Amino acid sequence: MEVVIPDEEREHEREKEEEKLLAKNQDTTVAGESKENEVGMATKTTVESVRGAEKIMEAIELFNEEKVKEEEFKFINKNKDVFYKSDHPILRAYGNITATRYVLEVIRKIRSSELEESLLVLPFSYVPDLLQLLGTFVARGREVELACRCIFFLLRIHHGRITTNQTLVNVLDDLRHNTETKIDQLRNTIGFNLAALGHIRRQFESKNDVTFFSDATQRANDKKKRRKRTTQRAVLTT
Repeated sequence: MEVVIPDEEREHEREKEEEKLLAKNQDTTVAGESKENEVGMATKTTVESVRGAEKIMEAIELFNEEKVKEEEFKFINKNKDVFYKSDHPILRAYGNITATRYVLEVIRKIRSSELEESLLVLPFSYVPDLLQLLGTFVARGREVELACRCIFFLLRIHHGRITTNQTLVNVLDDLRHNTETKIDQLRNTIGFNLAALGHIRRQFESKNDVTFFSDATQRANDKKKRRKRTTQRAVLTT
């Protein structure tokens, strides 16, 4: 009986072959413009990382197009009490979200293991716009951990070009302030939540005269270790 391979499987096999070729033939090395203070990194380019970079580029281009349209709309209707509403099919497909939010959604959908590789192969011409958008996400408290991860990685691999770019001075200052503020807020929130959970746990244990499973397991392991040490001492004494 002949086995028929569906189109999806053929496509999957083709992608695997492309990935093997890329892994074999392309070692992407990002070295700094200045040998003294730039971070040099090397990675294997994969199909997924290239696609991720392409999606980020397309999202940034869409954002810039929408920004121009919005500015033109505001100029034409500067004396009218109206607001710009995009009719872009992609934004409508995502539930009429803003172009800024769309960039965030694209980054969120890139697999975590492929994110840094995608940022690594992203052309530097897109980095200034991306840094500004990431700063906006942090300032608004949206996906702060993800945004900070992207910011810190971009600063590592493009340190020289970013710090010498005069147009990014204000952006970097805002990033420094916003990241410090939001990370402190997250740290305080996590600390408060942990303290609250500890208080609830103690109340629960006191009221029901029980011990949570994790603590009970730890205590059982401690007893086993003490018993083992006692046995070893007894054997040595004998």
